[in-house]
Amino acid sequence: MASAYAIAGKLGCRGVSPRPSNLQALPPPGCPSYPMYSDAMIQTCVKHGLQAFVQPRLDVFAEKLGDVVASAHAELRELERHLEGVEGNLFSRFANIEVNIQMLNDGARRAENRERELNTRVAGIAEGILYRSAEDLIASEAHGAAAAAAAAPTPAVSTGAALARPPAQPSPGVVSKMTPEPPS
Repeated sequence: MASAYAIAGKLGCRGVSPRPSNLQALPPPGCPSYPMYSDAMIQTCVKHGLQAFVQPRLDVFAEKLGDVVASAHAELRELERHLEGVEGNLFSRFANIEVNIQMLNDGARRAENRERELNTRVAGIAEGILYRSAEDLIASEAHGAAAAAAAAPTPAVSTGAALARPPAQPSPGVVSKMTPEPPS
């Protein structure tokens, strides 16, 4: 069995030799009989002690942090998938809205064209009525003048000149077929 001096020598105490002599029976003053620790050894012991104390907590924290990161990634993937579905729905709805707007625009354009055509027809009919009433008026004047000429001995005005007159002008609110429609 090894002696205490041999163990102390192995641990780094300089005053102790593996073979004690009469002069070295006791350790020199400044070197205790128990093993001495240097600063490096103390730091190593503290480091190992702290590591033994902190490492399990760090491992638990790392596991919890990993779980949080994994759940965040899962939620992010789920959110992306949900957003893709919503995005697809929105794009299809926007496309439907664009088609509906285009159909409404075409319908409004056709309604405007029908209204223009109707206005043109009404103006033509009104112009025809006015022209016929003017002709009737001219004819009745000519007939009245002829009757008056037959009754009177004076020469009568010829009815050919009365028929050659231009028709009466339409009222300001009636649009003629001949006048161009202002652009809208």
